[in-house]
Amino acid sequence: MCLEFFIWQACWFASYFLVTDPQQQLIVRVAFSSIVVLPVTALHFVTHFLDRWRLRDGRVVRILYTFSGLFFLLLWSTDLIVDGYHTFSWGIYGKAGFLHPLLVLFVAATLGRLLWMLTVAVRAGSGQRTATKHNQAKFTWIAFILFCCSAIEFLINYGMNFYPIGAFFILASFSVIFYAITRHRLMDINLAIRRTWVFALVYAFTLGLPLLVALEWRPKLEQAFGVNWWVGLWFACAIFTTAAHYVNQYFQKRTENLLLAEEHKAHEDLRFISQDMMRFLREKTLLKQIVRRLVTVLNISHAAIYLMEGNDGRYRQKASRYHPPRKDSFLPDALAATSTLAKDLSTVRIPRVKEELRLHQQALSANWREMAREMDLFKASVMIPAFHQRRFLGFLVLGDKRAGRIWTQDDLNLLMVLANQAALAIENARFHEAEEQKVVERERDQMALDISGAVSHQYSNRIQVIENLCWQAMSWLGQVLKKGEFDLTRLTRVLRAFESIRKECARAGEIAKGVMSLAKTIPAEFQQAEILPMVQDAIEFVRFKHARGKVVEEAEVPEIVNGISTNLPRISCNSAQIHDSIMNVIDNAVDAVEERIRKMRLKALPEPPEPYHGRVVVKAQEENGKVIITVEDNGIGIKEPDKKKKIFVPLFTTKGSSQGMGPGGHGLGLFYIKRILMAHGGRIFMESEYGKGTRCTIQLPALKEDKASHAA
Repeated sequence: MCLEFFIWQACWFASYFLVTDPQQQLIVRVAFSSIVVLPVTALHFVTHFLDRWRLRDGRVVRILYTFSGLFFLLLWSTDLIVDGYHTFSWGIYGKAGFLHPLLVLFVAATLGRLLWMLTVAVRAGSGQRTATKHNQAKFTWIAFILFCCSAIEFLINYGMNFYPIGAFFILASFSVIFYAITRHRLMDINLAIRRTWVFALVYAFTLGLPLLVALEWRPKLEQAFGVNWWVGLWFACAIFTTAAHYVNQYFQKRTENLLLAEEHKAHEDLRFISQDMMRFLREKTLLKQIVRRLVTVLNISHAAIYLMEGNDGRYRQKASRYHPPRKDSFLPDALAATSTLAKDLSTVRIPRVKEELRLHQQALSANWREMAREMDLFKASVMIPAFHQRRFLGFLVLGDKRAGRIWTQDDLNLLMVLANQAALAIENARFHEAEEQKVVERERDQMALDISGAVSHQYSNRIQVIENLCWQAMSWLGQVLKKGEFDLTRLTRVLRAFESIRKECARAGEIAKGVMSLAKTIPAEFQQAEILPMVQDAIEFVRFKHARGKVVEEAEVPEIVNGISTNLPRISCNSAQIHDSIMNVIDNAVDAVEERIRKMRLKALPEPPEPYHGRVVVKAQEENGKVIITVEDNGIGIKEPDKKKKIFVPLFTTKGSSQGMGPGGHGLGLFYIKRILMAHGGRIFMESEYGKGTRCTIQLPALKEDKASHAA
């Protein structure tokens, strides 16, 4: 289309300033050669732009090209289209021939269809297409309205004397097209230029060859076929024009394959990734593979996956990859679900391209500025939402293409398919891991029961030790009584024996408690109960227990704050079990505070900038039909990530041994608490950061009818 414009205007320029009178006739015909095909080329462009080529519109364009070929033949073989030229004070211009009005009607019909197609596309609005596509259609529509205004020069063909101003409309039209290409990605300009050259070369050869033959052999053709020799040439050109279409398609496809070979390979690799994801049954491995292959296939600076995990209302980074690799990550750890960008991705359900946000601004979203700012935090070029059964799981973060290429609509479409396929694969991996975890937990439960015998053996050993110590104490006391003298040495030995007996009893009690917790069953008969009294009793019990054995040189037991409100709904439970569970969680929190104090005294943990005061805060609230109890401390916390995952595993403990770092534990308390809460329809979560503290959250179902009675 650009080439035809250039030929048209270059011919008029040449006729005004360069050529002599004998050459004017030839220049006029060359100029009209571009005019007869230009409207169809413009319609061809619009048909491809609106993705209507494979519909009925593609066949219409082919038919119109055939008519253009016929006009082209008439132009060069007769005077029916152009019959000489007019001479004006400003220059010369072609004179309309007998069939020139038919050409004008043909041009008007072609341009009318073109404008109608663009008007429909613009009226469709951004609701039925992306904002980019809508803006492309709008600017293309404006450009071709200006383009159609250049048809005013047809009046000069009929002798009207005014300066041909069509060039100014053409300049304005191409300026709008240029703006749409550079700012709204109307086309890949490199591909478009090469397609134009292929088109021009194919049609120049297939239509120019018969023309050259006619010009060279015209006397012979007139002698052989008479004055109507041009009719045969007309049919020959029609055949060549039809053949040119298929030749053009072949070479266009070859050219496109050469230019877009890398992009097509990337798309094929993306499809393979989508198909390959379901074989990964570990979520962590799956996510690492996705980001690694995205960075490699798309040749981008970085990629990351953010997913909702737990009930904290944040999308957390689960996997990331950089090119070149780097140890430190510049990506945020999480994005709040209440952020503008997260809300937009979950509701609009289409990819967001940072460049589009900056270019289209309000056309995409009223909050475009905030969204662009949040994308800058991720240094993201594109963010792709991921859905599973209409549920928003998270999003992909993709950096800039290292080759500097733009994101095409084909790229975005494939990435949306990949993101949703990834969501399905993630759910599949999570289901597999959950089922596997159930098997592991059943095996661990059985293992705990199996080793109860071994633990009972330890308990028997404690009893035997206690028996021996009692025998020794009785023997020493008997010797003192027999002599009737005060023997300080033997009495000291007796006191030491009783202290050892006390310690062994305490150890035996811990062992017995662990064994019994494994075998306990939750009573089926639940009763309605208030949360507040149970929490108060649990706090008092823990205070009393730790007051007897408080940390050396501590003035008081770590502070335990009761933040429970009085208007909580009741729950249906076994009060003894829930009380024991809450008491154990608070007791663990105080142990964590005391262990932090010990480590700071032993210089195993640095002193904080401000004086440290141990503190445990217990709170509760009602939310979505559940009573949520939180126990938060500023104690030692858990350091290793693996230990955080094993916190509810039987026989696993993070407490120090009795050989230097606290009293130690048997590793059955939290395991038993989890079993109790699950039997009550509840759950327990643990969040911990080493050196800062731990938060334990207990969820229990509230009584629905009790909520109504409280409101009354």
